[in-house]
Amino acid sequence: MALRIELKPNERIIIGKVALTNGPSRTTFVVDGRAPILRCKDVITPEQADTVCKKLYLVLEQVYLEEMSFEEASGPFREIAAQIVGAAPSTKRFLEAIAERFVAGNLYGALKICRKLIGYEASVIAHAQKAA
Repeated sequence: MALRIELKPNERIIIGKVALTNGPSRTTFVVDGRAPILRCKDVITPEQADTVCKKLYLVLEQVYLEEMSFEEASGPFREIAAQIVGAAPSTKRFLEAIAERFVAGNLYGALKICRKLIGYEASVIAHAQKAA
């Protein structure tokens, strides 16, 4: 099944180990085959991973982009997930859904939920800062 992708002007996308940058106009293309695909707006670099939830996302991203094996990522995944739940038990529902997809090999699905977790983390931090 082919994937239709539309890029905004100058938008970047990663397909496998290749980063593509669109030109000055909107472009649509079709990817036929299996390769990890992420828009650069959805990529977190190690420097940007400044919270525990972003660190978890980075681990998932590295497995998805085939920079780290599932076996290598399992330990860090469990450790970071335990830190998150220990600090904020209300995140357990997110982490259960992420872990379910991670173990099943649905890494893109795990990344999508982890992005929601990052948003939730930001709201918890903002709430805690207001209360202080």
